[in-house]
Amino acid sequence: MTGQAHWFSIVFLILGFGSILGLLLWNVVADRRYRIETHRHICPQTGRDVQTVHVRDAFSGRWLGVQSCSAFGDPEAVICTRECVKELNARFAGSPALSEVRS
Repeated sequence: MTGQAHWFSIVFLILGFGSILGLLLWNVVADRRYRIETHRHICPQTGRDVQTVHVRDAFSGRWLGVQSCSAFGDPEAVICTRECVKELNARFAGSPALSEVRS
């Protein structure tokens, strides 16, 4: 009965390569879902001129968050309430910006 299960190794190789290919394709699709955009604006929280890197959903066009902000000592450690994202989304939705509503 030796040699009758020689196809096992081929099946495992195909499953392994298929899994790796599937993960690579998933990564490509996930990368297309998000856009990274740099903005220079007045921070609604601090009132300072800052440069931010925002993450945007490619399909809906809405901003999702802040990746980095020059208002902090470590730009990668964003510890604010992210009011700029709320204002960008308010403008995107066609409604007035939050700062215009407040005044």
